[in-house]
Amino acid sequence: GGVGKTTLAQVIYNHGKVKDHFTQRAWVYVSKHFGVKRTLQEMLRSLKGNDSSFDYADSLETIVNNIQNVIQQEGRFLLVLDSVWDEMCDQWSSLLIAIACELPGSVVLVTTQSKRVAKTVATVCQVPLEPLPWESFWPVFQYYAFGTTNVEVENNQTLLLIGEQIAKKLGGLPFAL
Repeated sequence: GGVGKTTLAQVIYNHGKVKDHFTQRAWVYVSKHFGVKRTLQEMLRSLKGNDSSFDYADSLETIVNNIQNVIQQEGRFLLVLDSVWDEMCDQWSSLLIAIACELPGSVVLVTTQSKRVAKTVATVCQVPLEPLPWESFWPVFQYYAFGTTNVEVENNQTLLLIGEQIAKKLGGLPFAL
C-alpha cells in the first residue's frame, strides 16, 4: 500500500489522450467489500453519472442489461477497478459477463496489492510498482519537509539528520511522503 497504484491509474484515467480515445470511462473503487452486484452498480453509476433512472434496488440481470446497453450505444470504454482484493478472484468471471459485449479497443485496468489478483485478471501485462529508490525519495522528502532540496548543512545538521531518519522509516512510499 502507498506505492502509487491508484495515483498512477488516476493519471492514466484523466489523461487527455485517454479521454479522447475512450467514449466511456468508468471508475469503481472495489475494496475488501467486493460483491458482484455492488461492483456492477458502481460501474453503471460511473458510466451513467447521476442519471435519475439508476436504481440500487434493480436486479443483477437489470444492471447487467443496463451496462451492456450503455457500452453498446456509447462505444469503447475504459473501466478502472481500483483496489481489488483476493476475494474478487473467485467471482471474476461473473463480473466479466456484464461486459462480455466488450468492444474492440476497450480496456479494464485493475489496481491491486495481490499477486494472485494480478495473475487472475491479467490478459496483457502486469506493471508491478516498487517504492521509490532513496536517491529519488530523499530530495522529494527534503522539498516537502524543508521547502527546498538545497538544505544548508551548517545551520541545519541536526534537523537534516532527524529528517533523514524519518525518511528512511517511510520506506520509499510516495503516499507516506
